[in-house]
Amino acid sequence: MRFLFVDEDWEIEILVEILQQVNPSHTFDLASTLSEARAVIWKAKFDALILDLMMPPDETAVRESSRHGGLYSGLRLAELIRGDAGGPNHQTPIVFLTGLTVPEVHHQETWKRIPFSSIVFKPVRPDELFSRLTGLSDNS
Repeated sequence: MRFLFVDEDWEIEILVEILQQVNPSHTFDLASTLSEARAVIWKAKFDALILDLMMPPDETAVRESSRHGGLYSGLRLAELIRGDAGGPNHQTPIVFLTGLTVPEVHHQETWKRIPFSSIVFKPVRPDELFSRLTGLSDNS
């Protein structure tokens, strides 16, 4: 299985390394900018996309990503993915990562517009995340 993490936090870089070491038969890719994510998501098929809700804005890669200082740039990226019916990851399960609290996340109207599979709150336990990811792929 192949997974793509889109997150600029160094903790997620370490998480990806741990996941790769513990699960060597799977591939865990990392894009640390919205621009990198755009390039990779439209070139390769993944079994799941794990997107940080809050990424540094990049208006060239993801329109409206600077809205609220990048607070929901991961949602904007997900909207692009779901909106491209011809894209390789149009129906790929999406998991959002966030350091926000539950009330901060759930008041957003945007959630109702974007089909996604799960929200994972940081800090993340590698074994629990891997189990959730493989479960998503088994159901898709």
